[in-house]
Amino acid sequence: MPPLINSFLATGGDWMAPVISLINLIVAFVIWVPFVISANRVGVPDEEMKE
Repeated sequence: MPPLINSFLATGGDWMAPVISLINLIVAFVIWVPFVISANRVGVPDEEMKE
């Protein structure tokens, strides 16, 4: 079940639950994006040697 629908149904139809879930997803995305970008820039040493 998608997180926004799940939070809505789990709280018995409270409309604020999906809003809070969406805010949590955005915060988690913003926290992890810099690490993913830096990991992609660093690369794996084995891949660089094969090229």
